[in-house]
Amino acid sequence: MKSIGEKLKQRRIELGYSIEDLHEKTKLSEVHIKAIEDGDLDYFRHDISYLKFFLQYYCQAVYLDYEDFEEEFKKTLDVYHETQLLKKKESHQASNENIQRRIQNNQKKYHKAKGQTNIQFSKLDHQTLIVIGIVLVILAVLVFGFFKLILPNLSSEPVDNNQPPAQVQEPDINDEPTPDPDIVVERPKVEEGLTITEESYDKYRIFGIEKNEMVFRIDFTNDTWVETYINDKAVNDPLTGTYVADEFIEIPITETTDKITILFGNLDGSSISVNGEPVELNQQAILGTSVTLNFFFGKE
Repeated sequence: MKSIGEKLKQRRIELGYSIEDLHEKTKLSEVHIKAIEDGDLDYFRHDISYLKFFLQYYCQAVYLDYEDFEEEFKKTLDVYHETQLLKKKESHQASNENIQRRIQNNQKKYHKAKGQTNIQFSKLDHQTLIVIGIVLVILAVLVFGFFKLILPNLSSEPVDNNQPPAQVQEPDINDEPTPDPDIVVERPKVEEGLTITEESYDKYRIFGIEKNEMVFRIDFTNDTWVETYINDKAVNDPLTGTYVADEFIEIPITETTDKITILFGNLDGSSISVNGEPVELNQQAILGTSVTLNFFFGKE
Protein backbone atom coordinates (compact mmCIF):
# COMPACT_ATOMS: atom_id res chain seq x y z
CA MET A 1 0.00 0.00 0.00
CA LYS A 2 2.93 2.35 0.67
CA SER A 3 4.09 1.83 -2.93
CA ILE A 4 0.63 2.75 -4.29
CA GLY A 5 0.47 5.78 -2.00
CA GLU A 6 3.89 7.03 -3.12
CA LYS A 7 2.93 6.71 -6.81
CA LEU A 8 -0.32 8.62 -6.28
CA LYS A 9 1.45 11.32 -4.28
CA GLN A 10 4.13 11.70 -6.96
CA ARG A 11 1.42 12.04 -9.62
CA ARG A 12 -0.37 14.70 -7.56
CA ILE A 13 2.84 16.69 -7.18
CA GLU A 14 3.58 16.39 -10.93
CA LEU A 15 0.16 17.90 -11.69
CA GLY A 16 0.79 20.71 -9.21
CA TYR A 17 -2.15 19.77 -6.96
CA SER A 18 -2.07 20.37 -3.23
CA ILE A 19 -3.89 18.09 -0.77
CA GLU A 20 -6.54 20.81 -0.45
CA ASP A 21 -6.97 20.87 -4.26
CA LEU A 22 -7.48 17.10 -4.29
CA HIS A 23 -9.99 17.43 -1.46
CA GLU A 24 -12.05 19.83 -3.62
CA LYS A 25 -11.93 17.44 -6.61
CA THR A 26 -12.70 14.15 -4.78
CA LYS A 27 -14.67 15.38 -1.73
CA LEU A 28 -12.43 13.08 0.33
CA SER A 29 -11.23 14.63 3.59
CA GLU A 30 -7.63 15.82 3.75
CA VAL A 31 -6.96 13.24 6.47
CA HIS A 32 -8.19 10.44 4.16
CA ILE A 33 -5.98 11.69 1.32
CA LYS A 34 -2.87 11.85 3.54
CA ALA A 35 -3.56 8.33 4.92
CA ILE A 36 -3.79 6.96 1.34
CA GLU A 37 -0.50 8.61 0.35
CA ASP A 38 1.18 7.28 3.52
CA GLY A 39 -0.16 3.76 2.86
CA ASP A 40 -1.72 3.73 6.35
CA LEU A 41 -4.12 0.76 6.19
CA ASP A 42 -4.74 0.84 9.95
CA TYR A 43 -6.43 4.25 9.56
CA PHE A 44 -9.06 2.59 7.33
CA ARG A 45 -9.54 -0.49 9.54
CA HIS A 46 -13.21 0.40 10.17
CA ASP A 47 -13.87 1.32 6.49
CA ILE A 48 -11.49 -1.14 4.80
CA SER A 49 -14.20 -2.37 2.40
CA TYR A 50 -14.58 1.20 1.04
CA LEU A 51 -10.85 1.88 0.55
CA LYS A 52 -11.20 0.63 -3.04
CA PHE A 53 -13.66 3.45 -3.81
CA PHE A 54 -11.37 6.03 -2.20
CA LEU A 55 -8.53 4.89 -4.49
CA GLN A 56 -10.85 5.14 -7.52
CA TYR A 57 -11.75 8.73 -6.59
CA TYR A 58 -8.07 9.58 -6.19
CA CYS A 59 -7.07 7.97 -9.52
CA GLN A 60 -9.83 9.81 -11.39
CA ALA A 61 -8.73 13.13 -9.90
CA VAL A 62 -5.09 12.72 -11.06
CA TYR A 63 -6.02 11.11 -14.42
CA LEU A 64 -4.70 7.61 -13.66
CA ASP A 65 -6.30 4.24 -14.40
CA TYR A 66 -7.28 2.41 -11.21
CA GLU A 67 -6.85 -0.94 -12.95
CA ASP A 68 -3.07 -0.34 -13.04
CA PHE A 69 -3.08 -0.53 -9.22
CA GLU A 70 -5.88 -3.05 -8.67
CA GLU A 71 -3.75 -6.24 -8.57
CA GLU A 72 -1.20 -4.76 -6.17
CA PHE A 73 -4.01 -3.40 -3.99
CA LYS A 74 -5.69 -6.83 -3.76
CA LYS A 75 -2.41 -8.48 -2.70
CA THR A 76 -1.87 -5.77 -0.08
CA LEU A 77 -5.38 -6.35 1.32
CA ASP A 78 -4.81 -10.13 1.49
CA VAL A 79 -1.61 -9.64 3.50
CA TYR A 80 -3.36 -7.11 5.77
CA HIS A 81 -6.29 -9.48 6.47
CA GLU A 82 -3.91 -12.38 7.22
CA THR A 83 -1.96 -10.19 9.62
CA GLN A 84 -5.17 -9.14 11.42
CA LEU A 85 -6.24 -12.80 11.75
CA LEU A 86 -2.88 -13.73 13.29
CA LYS A 87 -3.18 -10.84 15.75
CA LYS A 88 -6.69 -11.96 16.74
CA LYS A 89 -5.50 -15.55 17.26
CA GLU A 90 -2.59 -14.40 19.41
CA SER A 91 -4.89 -12.16 21.43
CA HIS A 92 -7.41 -15.00 21.87
CA GLN A 93 -4.66 -17.40 22.95
CA ALA A 94 -3.28 -14.89 25.46
CA SER A 95 -6.79 -14.32 26.83
CA ASN A 96 -7.34 -18.08 27.30
CA GLU A 97 -4.01 -18.45 29.07
CA ASN A 98 -4.90 -15.57 31.38
CA ILE A 99 -8.28 -17.19 32.18
CA GLN A 100 -6.60 -20.54 32.94
CA ARG A 101 -4.16 -18.82 35.32
CA ARG A 102 -7.04 -17.12 37.14
CA ILE A 103 -8.93 -20.43 37.46
CA GLN A 104 -5.87 -22.16 38.90
CA ASN A 105 -5.26 -19.32 41.37
CA ASN A 106 -8.93 -19.37 42.47
CA GLN A 107 -8.79 -23.16 42.98
CA LYS A 108 -5.71 -22.82 45.15
CA LYS A 109 -7.37 -20.11 47.24
CA TYR A 110 -10.56 -22.22 47.54
CA HIS A 111 -8.71 -25.33 48.76
CA LYS A 112 -6.67 -23.26 51.19
CA ALA A 113 -9.80 -21.56 52.62
CA LYS A 114 -11.61 -24.92 52.83
CA GLY A 115 -8.74 -26.43 54.80
CA GLN A 116 -8.77 -23.53 57.26
CA THR A 117 -12.55 -23.92 57.76
CA ASN A 118 -12.22 -27.64 58.50
CA ILE A 119 -9.58 -26.89 61.09
CA GLN A 120 -11.84 -24.33 62.80
CA PHE A 121 -14.79 -26.74 62.99
CA SER A 122 -12.63 -29.50 64.36
CA LYS A 123 -11.82 -27.25 67.33
CA LEU A 124 -15.47 -27.25 68.52
CA ASP A 125 -15.89 -29.79 71.34
CA HIS A 126 -18.86 -32.07 71.88
CA GLN A 127 -20.28 -30.03 74.78
CA THR A 128 -20.61 -26.95 72.56
CA LEU A 129 -22.53 -28.95 69.96
CA ILE A 130 -24.91 -30.28 72.65
CA VAL A 131 -25.63 -26.77 73.96
CA ILE A 132 -26.37 -25.52 70.45
CA GLY A 133 -28.79 -28.44 69.90
CA ILE A 134 -30.69 -27.70 73.13
CA VAL A 135 -31.04 -24.01 72.22
CA LEU A 136 -32.43 -24.89 68.79
CA VAL A 137 -35.04 -27.26 70.32
CA ILE A 138 -36.20 -24.57 72.78
CA LEU A 139 -36.56 -22.04 70.00
CA ALA A 140 -38.58 -24.50 67.91
CA VAL A 141 -40.99 -25.14 70.83
CA LEU A 142 -41.47 -21.39 71.43
CA VAL A 143 -42.21 -20.70 67.76
CA PHE A 144 -44.69 -23.60 67.58
CA GLY A 145 -46.53 -22.42 70.73
CA PHE A 146 -46.77 -18.85 69.42
CA PHE A 147 -48.35 -19.84 66.09
CA LYS A 148 -50.59 -22.55 67.59
CA LEU A 149 -51.94 -20.87 70.75
CA ILE A 150 -51.25 -17.12 70.88
CA LEU A 151 -51.60 -15.93 67.28
CA PRO A 152 -55.18 -17.29 66.73
CA ASN A 153 -56.44 -15.40 69.81
CA LEU A 154 -54.86 -12.14 68.64
CA SER A 155 -56.37 -12.30 65.17
CA SER A 156 -59.98 -13.26 66.19
CA GLU A 157 -62.55 -10.43 66.70
CA PRO A 158 -66.04 -10.56 68.44
CA VAL A 159 -68.99 -10.65 66.08
CA ASP A 160 -71.79 -8.11 66.68
CA ASN A 161 -75.04 -10.02 66.06
CA ASN A 162 -77.17 -6.87 66.57
CA GLN A 163 -75.75 -5.10 63.52
CA PRO A 164 -78.56 -4.34 61.05
CA PRO A 165 -78.36 -5.92 57.64
CA ALA A 166 -76.83 -3.88 54.89
CA GLN A 167 -79.31 -2.07 52.65
CA VAL A 168 -79.05 -2.58 48.94
CA GLN A 169 -79.91 0.49 46.88
CA GLU A 170 -82.14 -0.32 43.94
CA PRO A 171 -81.29 1.32 40.66
CA ASP A 172 -83.55 4.16 39.47
CA ILE A 173 -85.11 3.10 36.20
CA ASN A 174 -85.58 6.77 35.27
CA ASP A 175 -81.83 7.41 35.32
CA GLU A 176 -80.45 7.69 31.83
CA PRO A 177 -76.77 7.23 31.00
CA THR A 178 -74.92 10.45 30.35
CA PRO A 179 -73.70 10.45 26.77
CA ASP A 180 -69.94 10.57 26.29
CA PRO A 181 -68.56 13.81 24.81
CA ASP A 182 -67.62 13.76 21.17
CA ILE A 183 -64.23 12.19 20.63
CA VAL A 184 -61.97 14.32 18.49
CA VAL A 185 -59.51 12.26 16.46
CA GLU A 186 -56.40 14.14 15.50
CA ARG A 187 -55.21 13.24 12.03
CA PRO A 188 -51.64 13.62 10.90
CA LYS A 189 -50.98 16.91 9.18
CA VAL A 190 -50.40 16.50 5.48
CA GLU A 191 -47.40 18.43 4.21
CA GLU A 192 -48.59 20.94 1.63
CA GLY A 193 -46.49 22.93 -0.80
CA LEU A 194 -43.36 20.73 -0.62
CA THR A 195 -41.93 20.21 -4.11
CA ILE A 196 -38.99 17.96 -5.09
CA THR A 197 -37.58 18.18 -8.62
CA GLU A 198 -34.78 16.33 -10.40
CA GLU A 199 -32.42 18.58 -12.37
CA SER A 200 -29.98 15.78 -13.24
CA TYR A 201 -29.23 12.25 -12.00
CA ASP A 202 -27.06 13.67 -9.19
CA LYS A 203 -28.78 17.02 -8.58
CA TYR A 204 -32.17 17.64 -6.88
CA ARG A 205 -33.95 20.81 -5.81
CA ILE A 206 -36.36 20.96 -2.83
CA PHE A 207 -38.60 24.00 -2.26
CA GLY A 208 -42.17 25.12 -1.56
CA ILE A 209 -42.04 25.55 2.23
CA GLU A 210 -39.78 27.38 4.67
CA LYS A 211 -36.37 25.76 5.00
CA ASN A 212 -36.51 25.63 8.80
CA GLU A 213 -39.60 23.40 8.49
CA MET A 214 -37.69 20.71 6.54
CA VAL A 215 -36.00 17.55 7.87
CA PHE A 216 -33.69 15.63 5.50
CA ARG A 217 -33.50 11.86 6.24
CA ILE A 218 -31.64 8.80 4.89
CA ASP A 219 -32.80 5.23 5.78
CA PHE A 220 -30.22 2.47 5.21
CA THR A 221 -31.06 -1.10 4.15
CA ASN A 222 -27.48 -2.22 3.46
CA ASP A 223 -24.05 -1.50 4.92
CA THR A 224 -23.20 1.90 3.41
CA TRP A 225 -20.27 4.29 3.84
CA VAL A 226 -21.40 7.95 3.92
CA GLU A 227 -19.68 11.36 4.07
CA THR A 228 -21.74 14.57 4.37
CA TYR A 229 -21.06 18.16 3.24
CA ILE A 230 -23.28 21.13 4.07
CA ASN A 231 -22.76 24.24 1.91
CA ASP A 232 -19.64 22.45 0.46
CA LYS A 233 -18.06 22.03 3.92
CA ALA A 234 -17.43 18.63 5.54
CA VAL A 235 -19.37 18.13 8.79
CA ASN A 236 -19.10 15.74 11.74
CA ASP A 237 -22.84 15.56 12.38
CA PRO A 238 -23.78 13.15 10.93
CA LEU A 239 -20.46 11.32 11.36
CA THR A 240 -18.49 10.06 8.38
CA GLY A 241 -18.38 6.26 8.37
CA THR A 242 -20.28 3.04 7.69
CA TYR A 243 -23.99 2.78 8.58
CA VAL A 244 -25.66 -0.65 8.78
CA ALA A 245 -29.15 -1.83 7.85
CA ASP A 246 -32.08 -0.29 9.83
CA GLU A 247 -29.98 2.73 10.86
CA PHE A 248 -30.85 6.24 9.69
CA ILE A 249 -29.57 9.81 9.84
CA GLU A 250 -31.62 13.03 10.04
CA ILE A 251 -30.43 16.53 9.20
CA PRO A 252 -32.70 19.48 10.23
CA ILE A 253 -32.57 22.18 7.54
CA THR A 254 -31.91 25.72 8.74
CA GLU A 255 -32.28 29.11 7.04
CA THR A 256 -28.56 29.05 6.22
CA THR A 257 -28.66 25.58 4.62
CA ASP A 258 -28.55 25.99 0.83
CA LYS A 259 -26.94 22.72 -0.24
CA ILE A 260 -26.29 19.20 1.12
CA THR A 261 -23.82 16.90 -0.65
CA ILE A 262 -23.76 13.17 0.25
CA LEU A 263 -21.00 10.74 -0.82
CA PHE A 264 -22.32 7.15 -0.88
CA GLY A 265 -20.09 4.09 -1.07
CA ASN A 266 -23.14 1.96 -1.92
CA LEU A 267 -26.58 3.55 -2.44
CA ASP A 268 -28.47 0.41 -3.57
CA GLY A 269 -31.54 -0.13 -1.35
CA SER A 270 -31.24 3.02 0.76
CA SER A 271 -33.97 5.69 0.62
CA ILE A 272 -33.97 9.48 0.98
CA SER A 273 -36.92 11.61 2.13
CA VAL A 274 -37.79 15.17 3.18
CA ASN A 275 -40.51 15.53 5.85
CA GLY A 276 -41.50 11.94 5.06
CA GLU A 277 -41.89 12.71 1.33
CA PRO A 278 -39.65 10.27 -0.63
CA VAL A 279 -37.10 11.65 -3.10
CA GLU A 280 -37.46 9.69 -6.33
CA LEU A 281 -33.83 9.02 -7.32
CA ASN A 282 -32.63 8.55 -10.88
CA GLN A 283 -31.86 4.93 -11.81
CA GLN A 284 -28.34 5.94 -12.85
CA ALA A 285 -27.69 7.04 -9.25
CA ILE A 286 -29.32 3.96 -7.69
CA LEU A 287 -27.38 1.43 -9.80
CA GLY A 288 -23.99 3.05 -9.24
CA THR A 289 -21.54 1.37 -6.79
CA SER A 290 -20.44 4.78 -5.54
CA VAL A 291 -22.18 8.09 -6.17
CA THR A 292 -22.22 11.72 -5.05
CA LEU A 293 -25.67 13.38 -4.76
CA ASN A 294 -26.38 17.11 -4.36
CA PHE A 295 -29.57 18.55 -2.82
CA PHE A 296 -30.42 22.26 -3.04
CA PHE A 297 -32.93 23.88 -0.66
CA GLY A 298 -34.97 27.05 -1.00
CA LYS A 299 -38.03 28.56 -2.66
CA GLU A 300 -38.01 28.42 -6.45
